[in-house]
Amino acid sequence: EATIKSLSTEIAKETSEICDLQKEWLASQTELIKTISKTNALQDKDGEETSRLSILRNKLRRLLQEIHTNESSLKSVENTSKGLHADITRLNDLIDQYSRQKAEIENNLAVKQMEHEREI
Repeated sequence: EATIKSLSTEIAKETSEICDLQKEWLASQTELIKTISKTNALQDKDGEETSRLSILRNKLRRLLQEIHTNESSLKSVENTSKGLHADITRLNDLIDQYSRQKAEIENNLAVKQMEHEREI
């Protein structure tokens, strides 16, 4: 009977220990699930941020390309403008030259008309 009582006590202790270990295991499993859940949330956020970063990098690349294109266009416009200014200067010179020649021809014509009138 003492052996039975002793074994019963040991079984009770072991059962108690098993219950404690099961509770500890359950708590560990719960903590593991929480940790996995947090990890998954962080991985999702990391994936979103990585995608956002990729989108922003692509946008930056496009904007830099657009800036480069606009700078090239601006240089082209500036060069065209310089050419137009040179053409305008040349036209003004030609207009001035034409005006002087016209005035000279008109004077010569007036002189010849006067000479012709005197002769008549």
